[in-house]
Amino acid sequence: MMAAILPVAGQAHFFKVVGPIPAIEKHEKEINDFFAAVRVGEDGKPKWQLPAGWSEEGGNPMRLATLKLPADGKPLEIAV
Repeated sequence: MMAAILPVAGQAHFFKVVGPIPAIEKHEKEINDFFAAVRVGEDGKPKWQLPAGWSEEGGNPMRLATLKLPADGKPLEIAV
């Protein structure tokens, strides 16, 4: 697992990557670059630009969004 926390005005948005450790390690730089580029919108929610090949699914009551990035076998999933 790999995670990042984005604090915003007394709240925090959590980004959690789950998947096999070798797959996360292989994409570590790409994931860290993505985390570094996340910004806060005027609405106080995180905003991002997906890297090429990544996809986004809608959220649910516990998630703002689910991001997926291709990896060998099963895609890695980032819960926001």
